[in-house]
Amino acid sequence: LKVLVVPLEYAKFYLGRNIDNPEEKKSPSNNQDTYKCMHYKYMGIRIDEFWYWSEFLNSKLNFMTRFVKSNKDNIECDSLGYVALKLSKRNPAWKNRDLPQLIDLTKEIDKQKYDVLYNQFEIIADLAQKEKVRFVLLGTPMYMTYQKSMKKEVNEEMLSFVHRLQKKYPIIEYYDYCYDNRFVDDDFMDSSHLTENGANKFSRIVKEEILER
Repeated sequence: LKVLVVPLEYAKFYLGRNIDNPEEKKSPSNNQDTYKCMHYKYMGIRIDEFWYWSEFLNSKLNFMTRFVKSNKDNIECDSLGYVALKLSKRNPAWKNRDLPQLIDLTKEIDKQKYDVLYNQFEIIADLAQKEKVRFVLLGTPMYMTYQKSMKKEVNEEMLSFVHRLQKKYPIIEYYDYCYDNRFVDDDFMDSSHLTENGANKFSRIVKEEILER
């Protein structure tokens, strides 16, 4: 039986009520580097008028160092095409980086944004049910500083959202690892992203506790 695993993000449920968090420190975005890694991994990249296999280009042995213009261009990507988040590169202020935005609970939820979000999950769930695929929603591990910034009311809204989906699509499974105490400081790159080691740990947990069920 095939399994589709989709993260259920707290940030998806701001729904127009978010305000700036004065304690948050923005991490430099690695989205651009991730896209570059994905391009290497799945599409290949042209350098100095030649084509190279992505695994060769991104080898940890750095075969391609002489072809890139700077160390910044020589990005190490993991086997799935993501930027490797190494503990050695963690910012000293990591505990307060990438915290959730704060929520003004006096504001009404933006109904249009809610409906768009629900519709997106509904499309996936409908397809999974037709194709007899396990559809797993997953709450990912967060560091304690992130946990403390989360609102109980928003977590309850997330659960209500999941229950509404499950009522229509019983195939949906939900597992929440946000508060899992097996994850320690060295597993986190910042308040909401795992290091390479933390990601490997989480992958093993998901494999053993969900995928092999």
